[in-house]
Amino acid sequence: MTTPFQEIFRRRGLKPVRIVRVSAPLGAEQFPPDTVFINQTGRLPPAGGLLELESKPCKGLTPGKCYLPDIPLYTHKSAVPEIFSKHGQPAAFIGKAGAAAAERIPAAIEFPGNRFWFNFDPEQTIRLIERELYFTKKRPLHTRLPFNIQKVPPSLRQIASRFLKSGNKKRGTALFPSYPKDFSVELLTNLLLRPAGDTTGRGLASSLWPDGKKYAFILTHDVDSDWLYQGGNLPLFLDVETRLGIRAAWYFVCSLYKHDVRKLARLASAGHEIGLHGDNHDHKIAFLSRAAMVKRLDGCRRFIDENKIAGFRSPHYLRTPLFYEVLKNYVRYDTSMHDSYNPATPVDTVREGCSAIHPFTLSDDPGALLELPVTIPEDYELYDPARGASSIITPQLEQIAEIKRRGGLANLVIHTESHFSARKDCFEAFKEVLGTVAGDKDCWLCRPDELWAYWTAK
Repeated sequence: MTTPFQEIFRRRGLKPVRIVRVSAPLGAEQFPPDTVFINQTGRLPPAGGLLELESKPCKGLTPGKCYLPDIPLYTHKSAVPEIFSKHGQPAAFIGKAGAAAAERIPAAIEFPGNRFWFNFDPEQTIRLIERELYFTKKRPLHTRLPFNIQKVPPSLRQIASRFLKSGNKKRGTALFPSYPKDFSVELLTNLLLRPAGDTTGRGLASSLWPDGKKYAFILTHDVDSDWLYQGGNLPLFLDVETRLGIRAAWYFVCSLYKHDVRKLARLASAGHEIGLHGDNHDHKIAFLSRAAMVKRLDGCRRFIDENKIAGFRSPHYLRTPLFYEVLKNYVRYDTSMHDSYNPATPVDTVREGCSAIHPFTLSDDPGALLELPVTIPEDYELYDPARGASSIITPQLEQIAEIKRRGGLANLVIHTESHFSARKDCFEAFKEVLGTVAGDKDCWLCRPDELWAYWTAK
């Protein structure tokens, strides 16, 4: 099994370091240099709610604060050999959100001789957040309706959506993940990179991407209806992308509408990728039994094979661990998770989101799907009619600039529908944002399947 430590080392060109999980107090001879220690003794009482982590600046890595879900914390006072206990320098502190500084404990400590000590498990915490295991998601009520909600006219669906959001007084009040962007996984990763760089005696690689590019960008389209096949709607988007040299992924619903094979061929011949957006977009597939999931996906097999499909996005971004387990037998990657997402349903101390700005695997099993998270806030969430296109352009470009600074993946979703991204202001924003990214020489413009191939190459 590849752990977060090992994956980070491999991506950064660093040699693996010794990792010791501490389950009992250590003697001096058990505290060798050039070692990472993960404390699992002297557990502290649960904090009961959100935690707040604050890291110090270290070797050019991004410092900062972030919220974390309630995770096990430990005290190092009785576990570290006494001759070293007074020589540690905290690199980060952690405690209950809102607590006074005196109530926080050292989260990461650096001791002489490149010894690094964690009073929590950063590996497991990264997995917990990336895979959204920090909360239990309830099945949305609308997925139990006896009809396909996608067949309700878009105008009525939008009215219902506005009603749900207006009635949700808690919407936008949750603290974790931070919305519209959250970098808790990156901060945790930086805490791992500090001992990785120091214990191996090497600097960190300047880039994770090909040819020294500073960040990656993928453009993904959700095709929820046959609107794209009608008249000149496909060229509306395709001509812009062709002019800018961007090849996108287009996720089609297999059985909801009749497919225009000529236009699918046109996309493929232009170098674009065809993906799968479920079988009928009724929002139910992720909540069915295993047998029912298999039956539906088997019904998409011909469409998958004919279009050489490698990737999937779930309708309405709905997903479950069981569905991912089944889905891995049909595609290679998924792109149904957001770094931070504010759903219409009520939330209390959590929203949704993986907090990741890099790809990650959805389980530790062989053949697990690679997740390419959606990392750019979407136009329909940002759009303010009073401000027009700028209400979309400014926050999207700000997020892309932040991802570039942090060396991550910018994944932009565009809905090819008259009531979504084809609206005048939304389409103007689409062109402006794409033009900016296409003109950035530091950006690796790629398709999601190319990103999968690069990221999974040994």
